[in-house]
Order: sequence, then C-alpha cells, then structure tokens
Amino acid sequence: MKLKILCLLCGFPFFLNAQINYTLSKETVVQKSPQLIKIQEQRYYFPVGHYQNLLVYQLNSRQFNQRGKFSEEAYAKIYYDEKYGTVRDSINLKKKGKKVIEISQQNDLILYHGFYSIPNRYENTMIDDLSPDTMNYQDFWVEKDGRSYKIATSPEHYIDKTITSIVEFEGRYLTFNKYSGEYLRSNIADSILSIYDFSNGNPSIKKLTCIECINAQIVGGNIFYGKKFIYDKLTDNYDFNIYVTPKYDLSKSKLLGEYMEPLLVSPDGKYILAKKDFHERYTYIILNTETQMYDYILGREYYNYHYFYSPAKQQFAFDTKNSIIYIEFPSTFPFQAIGHQKYEHFTKEQNAIFWEKHKHQSLDGE
Repeated sequence: MKLKILCLLCGFPFFLNAQINYTLSKETVVQKSPQLIKIQEQRYYFPVGHYQNLLVYQLNSRQFNQRGKFSEEAYAKIYYDEKYGTVRDSINLKKKGKKVIEISQQNDLILYHGFYSIPNRYENTMIDDLSPDTMNYQDFWVEKDGRSYKIATSPEHYIDKTITSIVEFEGRYLTFNKYSGEYLRSNIADSILSIYDFSNGNPSIKKLTCIECINAQIVGGNIFYGKKFIYDKLTDNYDFNIYVTPKYDLSKSKLLGEYMEPLLVSPDGKYILAKKDFHERYTYIILNTETQMYDYILGREYYNYHYFYSPAKQQFAFDTKNSIIYIEFPSTFPFQAIGHQKYEHFTKEQNAIFWEKHKHQSLDGE
C-alpha cells in the first residue's frame, strides 16, 4: 500500500512505499572446460571480446613480476567455444618490435594497448621490467584486414590521465576518449570523443565535443554514453547519467537513467549493463532502454569478476576462476531509472543483513 503524506515543514508531498522485495538474479553457471582452466592457470586472464561467436580471452605471461604479481605483458589470446566448452584456437600476441599490455577484439577489429615500437635492446625485456625512464609512454593501435593503424600515444608519466575505448560489437567502430584519472574521471580539457569508422575499409574519424562524457559506444545508429554531474556542490560529489543520441548528433540526446554509470550495451541496444551505488556497494544493474526501468543483479560480489557480453548465449556474463555466470534478462523491471533520489542511508548492520540475505549458493572451488 502506498501512503501519500503532506510534509508541512517542507511544503511538498512525499511518499512512503511498502517494503520492496528484492530478488536474486536469475543466473546460469557453466563450468569452464578443464582444458581452458589448465591454460589459464597461473596467469592473469580475462575476456576481451568475440570473433564469429567465439569468446576471446587474453592471456598474460606465466612469468611473475618483481612484486610477485602476474605479469602485465599480454602473451597470447585464445578462442573459446562457449556452446561446446572447447578451446578452438590460440594465437601468439608477441610481435617483433612491439609489446602488448591489453587487447580488445570484436570480430576482425582488434585494438592494442602497449608499445607500438620499442628499441631493439629491449626486445627481450618484459614490460614489467621496463622502468618509467625507459618507456614513459604507451600507444594505441588497431589491426583490421591485415593492416595496422596507430591512433594515439599517451604519456604515462601523467598519472592522472586515463584513456578508455570500446570496440563496437560488429567490429565496425571504435570509440576513444581521454579523461582525468579514476577519481576525477573527466574535465572540460579532456572533452573530445573520437569515433573511428572502419566500415568502409580505410578508417575515417569523427570528433565530438562531449564534456565529461564516459564509456561512449556505438550500437546501430546510436551513441550510448554516460555523463558526469555534480549532485552536491558543497562536497563536489558526482555521479553519472546515461544518455542515447543519434550517431554524431549530441543535441538530440535522450536521458535513459540517472545516478548510474553505463558499462556495456547489448548489440540490439535494448539493455545496458551499468553500475549503481546501493547499500554502500557499487552494484551491477540491467537497464531497459525502451522503458527506462531497471533491476539489480543480486546474489554475488559480481564486481570481483570480469563482465562481458556473451556472443553465444546473448546475455551479459561474468568470468570467474572456474565458471562463466550468465545473467538472464529480467522478465520485469521494477525500478524507475529517472526521477528517483540516488542515495538511501542505512547503518552498517542493515547493509550487512541485506547482503547476507541476498546471496546465491557459493561456487564450487572458488
């Protein structure tokens, strides 16, 4: 039952809602094949995209760095068939004169982050052992149809700078933008969004001024993106809203969700995997772009896993040590994405009780 109460002190009505029954996410947990688990053992690895319905993993070197952590140098990628649980192929990422830190691949468009060209004397030196004085920059380049295109160089000694890029699911577009570090996220000086179009052979570039925008990605004829805003000017606290706009025309932007950060858009543009502050945690949600309603993904500490969109299952998914967790799209979306206040304040005890109540059974061996 909903009660409408007039607040005599503040002069406007507010609402008290009956207790909301939050539900656990509907998930399917699939064990990885023993072959894949063996290959990933003693490595830093994560999904980086797809190729013709095969899931692509990046594998870093088995060698540990001087800090005793997994190496930062990418060594290989593998193609994994989710449907049949088999490793279909593996490709060495080591190329003469280059060193790779991370890749992103959608079909035959591959984005590389690393060193496009290194001196010969460092050819056999691991990235982890290169001092900042030796290589104080990093490059971004693309490979498509057997050709290589260098698109940016970032001076890594500016530690407050971050570059984000998202390859479109079909492998035709790349969005690329630079902003301040994770704490500040963006500022007016870093407001240029670069969109590379590889759909007609030679790439073309379109640059848009999108102040304090993040995680822009193209789906169909639209651009989905997040935009920072200050919700408390006294403390400079900020969050993000989600927008969609026809390609290259930011003046027609439409608000899809408030107080939520976009992460990944489904290839049909109907759903967005996003994150939102909830019970003192950043919590993943699925936003329905047609209704501007959303639901929480509850049951695990999903933020400990790498998220991706499964090309075979056509669902958002999370990669764990021994399993892949597929999240079913909700049959109903109970929460409005626009018009609600961001924060509800709970005690530490209330938060602990909530998260203990909303738990899936633990995964075997993890």
